Amino acid sequence: MGFFDGLKNLAQKGIEKGKEFAQNVNEEKEDMAYLSKEELLREYGRGSFTHKAAAFMLLKESYGMSDEEIKYEFANRNKRY
Repeated sequence: MGFFDGLKNLAQKGIEKGKEFAQNVNEEKEDMAYLSKEELLREYGRGSFTHKAAAFMLLKESYGMSDEEIKYEFANRNKRY
């Protein structure tokens, strides 16, 4: 039974890490809620994974952008004249 207890503990730690990550993303989203679309695209390219995820989610939620639109805008944001 030790093997299965180990798997259970490992799964529980994974769930806790996931909840912690979601909480950190929500905190980052609150901090960045006032940023414009251009500022969020800039933030999407910097910082920790949590920071990037929060910027990505805000672009989707606040500006209705799809995943492809965000990636395209991010890749081409410095190519505008």
